[in-house]
Amino acid sequence: MKDKSGMAEVQRLEAESELARTPLTSLPEFSHSSPDEMLHELRVHQIELEMQNEELRRAQISLEESRDRYLDLYDFAPVGYFTLTSEGQITEVNLTGASLFGIERSKLLQRRFARFVTIEDKDRWHRYFIGVLRNKEQRQCELTVQRPDGSAIEVQLDSLRIDIAGGDERTRVVRVTVTDIHIRKQAEVKLHLIAKVFEQSGEAIMVTDADRTTIMVNQAFTTISGYSEAETIGQNQTMLQTDHHGADFYQKVWATVDLEGHWQGEMSCRRRDGHEYMGWFLISRVLNADSNPSNYIMIFSDITEHKEAQAHIQRLAHFDPLTGLPNRSLLKNRILHDLAIAQRNQSALTLMFLDLDHFKNVNDSLGHQVGDQLLIAWAKRLINAVRGQDTISRLGGDEFILVFPETDAIGAAHLVEKLLELSQQPYQIEQYELVVTPSIGIAVFPGDGTDFETLCRCADVAMYRAKQAGRNGFRFFTSEMQASSARVMIVENALRHALERDQFQLYFQPQVRLSDSQLVGAEVLLRWEHPELGHVDPADFIPIAEDSGQILQIGEWVLRQAVRQCKAWIDKGLAPILIAVNLSAVQFRDPRFPELVMQVLREEQLPPQYLELELTEGVAMDNPLEAIIIINRLLAHGISMSIDDFGTGYSSLSYLRRFDINKLKIDQSFVCEIGASSENRAIINAILGVAKSLGLKTIAEGVESEEQMTFLREKGCDEVQGFFIGKPLPAEQFEENFERQVLSLNTRLK
Repeated sequence: MKDKSGMAEVQRLEAESELARTPLTSLPEFSHSSPDEMLHELRVHQIELEMQNEELRRAQISLEESRDRYLDLYDFAPVGYFTLTSEGQITEVNLTGASLFGIERSKLLQRRFARFVTIEDKDRWHRYFIGVLRNKEQRQCELTVQRPDGSAIEVQLDSLRIDIAGGDERTRVVRVTVTDIHIRKQAEVKLHLIAKVFEQSGEAIMVTDADRTTIMVNQAFTTISGYSEAETIGQNQTMLQTDHHGADFYQKVWATVDLEGHWQGEMSCRRRDGHEYMGWFLISRVLNADSNPSNYIMIFSDITEHKEAQAHIQRLAHFDPLTGLPNRSLLKNRILHDLAIAQRNQSALTLMFLDLDHFKNVNDSLGHQVGDQLLIAWAKRLINAVRGQDTISRLGGDEFILVFPETDAIGAAHLVEKLLELSQQPYQIEQYELVVTPSIGIAVFPGDGTDFETLCRCADVAMYRAKQAGRNGFRFFTSEMQASSARVMIVENALRHALERDQFQLYFQPQVRLSDSQLVGAEVLLRWEHPELGHVDPADFIPIAEDSGQILQIGEWVLRQAVRQCKAWIDKGLAPILIAVNLSAVQFRDPRFPELVMQVLREEQLPPQYLELELTEGVAMDNPLEAIIIINRLLAHGISMSIDDFGTGYSSLSYLRRFDINKLKIDQSFVCEIGASSENRAIINAILGVAKSLGLKTIAEGVESEEQMTFLREKGCDEVQGFFIGKPLPAEQFEENFERQVLSLNTRLK
């Protein structure tokens, strides 16, 4: 909008310029009549006229410069200037206004301002414009302008009605200043969001000045720390510190913040009531325009419960939940360490396999509660009888493994006599006085074996010999026991011809989804019928196949037959189901295995989403980094992966969460005693909790009763399999019973 005083100045300068251009019509009157005097006065008068002309010329130049400056200021002002008629037509607009509206200035003139207002804001514009016309005072309004290209901007209008005199009438016009407030609005929304996040964040936020004096906290801070905002403002952040960390810790923290700009980690804190908690902190430094610290922002959350839960899960993964003794996985880690030292130092090591005699009678007659207490008491007695460097592990039930580094056969004999003597002392469990005796098998490194598996196998064989000898005693593994390995040789030789002689057969066991009782999959089980040996259990021949190197050929046959059968069922019009194939350790470690799987799927033309590969927990954790690579390669092709026998081994949760698997399979050893063992129920709950937190499905195997299935369903298990659901069947029978089996399952499980 043009300034009134500026226009008046322009008009004055124009009048002076016009005067300067007026011609002289007469000469001045002379006071003297002599020619010389007249000539002199004429010259003086000419000089005066020239001076006046020069002054007027400078004034005209100044006027033109002033006019140019005014026009520049008007056209390129940071806001748009519009002049509207009383009907809302645009009669004048500067370049900025035309730019805001996204249209050439000439195309704006004589068009109604309302045409550029969005439909949603037209009513507001009309009410506003009428109000401006009726009242001769400046008014404001915010609305949205629609540009010809479809974009829209938010603007603020400052309008004033002006009455212009002209002849006998006065013309009303409206001068409108248009300011783009889009960026300001965005900033306001952003600030509002920041304030909302600050107040409603679940994490505590504390803002300090450069001296670390608190200037702002949010509601979560009050909730977590117990300190009100009034109690916190003006205080130093050290009010949260505890004696848990030394002064060096805090110095390092703040040194890191000042050096790197931030620090994050765990820090112990004290609440207002004095209780301590563990917090996860992120401390950031804020710099001013001079690159000097102006503020510090501390964001933290209370992770006490998370730490406790994590410790509990880690304990479940490493230790037996009943006795607190190391479980099988931790035992394996420790014995591998002890064996490495024994090999390096060429020293002996003793492994004992210990089983309590007739312990089942205690559970059956007195109940599992008494049995559990007896196991706890027995574990404590064992712990007190050995050295700190020794390891005692409970495998499950009443089976224990004891490892004694730097102990030869003579030392083992002394130890076992001590253990047998301890067992004669009675236990007082509730109102019962109980005596429980052990049968112990002993294997000594390196004579009886140089690795964990061999030593365990030898000690197990020796323990059974001790039981056969009448229990409450011990046996060393001897060369006579090697006689049992003769069958191993027979089985190994027979295996070499089993494939070519078509002695293998696949069985399929149904897997059911608990949420809707639908058949969703089948686990593939390998069966071997030999003409002379008869039915050979997979638990007997699979380890032999692995040791002899035949498992790769057998495993490929199983995979191909399973994939081929699944494709055949789909081609026959049966509802597609997932085929679960177990992998051996040797198969999984074969670097060509992922390519083999994809080759089989391509050749048999089965989509990869119908294949699931089951990997045992022990195999996955044997070399977790390599396992992650292989699992990811398989998953990248759309193949599902599951961890079998979960809970029986040791799974580092830090690696388990990196295994991008789909499913955890709960081992049947936990399922079979759901009703009688609180320990097993606790383990199953823990496994389901781990799976849920990692976003994994769960399937329980070995379900043989409605009670077990009901418990698993209530606890959130996704799928089940077992004799209660259906027995393993050959492919033909499985196919024949397919539809009937689905109907039967729906009836039994609902």
